[in-house]
Amino acid sequence: MSDNKSLGLIENTERPATPKRFVREENGAMIIFGLFIFVIMLVAGGMAVDFMRYEHERANIQYTLDRSILAAAALQQPLQPEDVVEDYFSKSDVKDYNLNVTPDQGLNYRTVSATANTTMNTFFVNLLGIDTMKANAAGGAEERVQKVEISLVLDVSGSMGRNGKLANLKTAAKEFVDTLLTAQNEDLVSISIIPYNMQVNAGAAILNEMSVTSEHSYSNCVDFTETQFESTTLGSYTTYQRTGHFDPFYTNSSNHPNTTADDNSSRLFMCPTTSSSEIMLFSQDKTALKNKIDALTAGGNTSIDVGMRWGAGLLDPSANGIVSKVSGVDPVFVDRPRPYTDDDAIKVIVVMTDGVNTTQYTLDDDYKDGPSNVWLDEESTWLSVLEWKGNSGNSHGGQFYSNADFYISDMYTWDNNGDGADDDYWDDHPQNYNHDPNQSKAKRLSWPELWNMVSTRYNAYYHHYAQNWNSNDYWEWRNKVTDQVNQSEKNNRLDDTCDAAKSNAMVIFSIGFEISDSSANIMRNCATSESNFFRVEGTEISDAFNAIAKTIQRLKLTH
Repeated sequence: MSDNKSLGLIENTERPATPKRFVREENGAMIIFGLFIFVIMLVAGGMAVDFMRYEHERANIQYTLDRSILAAAALQQPLQPEDVVEDYFSKSDVKDYNLNVTPDQGLNYRTVSATANTTMNTFFVNLLGIDTMKANAAGGAEERVQKVEISLVLDVSGSMGRNGKLANLKTAAKEFVDTLLTAQNEDLVSISIIPYNMQVNAGAAILNEMSVTSEHSYSNCVDFTETQFESTTLGSYTTYQRTGHFDPFYTNSSNHPNTTADDNSSRLFMCPTTSSSEIMLFSQDKTALKNKIDALTAGGNTSIDVGMRWGAGLLDPSANGIVSKVSGVDPVFVDRPRPYTDDDAIKVIVVMTDGVNTTQYTLDDDYKDGPSNVWLDEESTWLSVLEWKGNSGNSHGGQFYSNADFYISDMYTWDNNGDGADDDYWDDHPQNYNHDPNQSKAKRLSWPELWNMVSTRYNAYYHHYAQNWNSNDYWEWRNKVTDQVNQSEKNNRLDDTCDAAKSNAMVIFSIGFEISDSSANIMRNCATSESNFFRVEGTEISDAFNAIAKTIQRLKLTH
């Protein structure tokens, strides 16, 4: 051992370090590590708070946006979409927001899309260099009507026959039909055509389903009362006055059996009788609709008020009881007009005119029905007039009078004494072929039968004035058998009908075709809005119809 010491070797008598001592010596490092983890947890927790704040802001702004655009897209919403959305945000707890609203609106739809965002300052995420977080929201809402009912109210009065106006109307109306009735819109869009001049020929099929007075069955129009223009109803529970079948215009022609005049070309009945003038109901048959338009002819005075009354009435739900029973209506549309409560339907009237309302004639109540004072011998076709005033200077006294054919060519031929000369005088019986008062075959005509045979002016001239050549007789009989509705009254009726249609949410487009300023004001007032009125000249009428059709077509109707 001494050797070992001498060699300078010193024995290490200390023990080796134990694991426990090693752990104890590392305590400082673990504390630092723990503090580091703690800081990370605090930051993470703070960031979580920032993210929760962000999600709350995002959810709140999205919720506010969704509610606001739903309200703004409602078709019944009267306010501008931008104002509606802004109002929702201003009343919410969203702060410092940026808003962008994009509306798109058509006749039967409204779409509102919008984006919104707000910037939020961060508390902990800024430790990562992110000082703010932006909460974004976006959305879109749409309300769309799928069922469109259209009344096409077209002026076919006499003035439409001049300057190519009727031809231009036909071209425009057919383009309108082609634009609206597409494969994509099948079973969604229905079109009714209502031609009008001084009256509207509803047609027997329609009037047979209505309660209408029964003085005659020669024609199929009705005289609406003043109060009936204040409503759009057209139900079978109301009894309407059938328009008298009479011609108040012409003097020198008649429908007497001996006349060679063509009834359709030389007489102008207040109620048109041709099939081309009848109403066409709820169709989507493009060919049939265009054929109907092509067949329109011009003639007569102008009653815009009557045309509008039928156009609105045929969109009123009360008319369904009529429409559903009329043959020829497209089966898919027998449930139209739809109820006003059907939010999936919209009702549109397109009314055009080239003029103003003119005088409308109606028969006085005393001359609508019942026996007239004219008798017809059907064998000879002689007419005799019963006049209670006596002979008034004629050589033969009596109550019945007839004119010689000197005044009415070969219409009444009396040769009472067989001398070859036509006689005109009073007698105590209506004249007959055998000149025999005991075997008279003369028939007393009803007023409707008489008006079907001769015009009111013809009756006044030849049946009364020609008896004594007293002009007072002519004017008395011309004026007392008819009543008149003047232009001012008809304009008021038009206003009432347009207002009634608007009150029932019907959309009215009006077209003034080469009209005066006063007429333009009337038609502008009828339209739902200023933008729904079109004043056009010549072929511009196609532009008006196309603009209206595009307003409907761009709605992109969907099943």
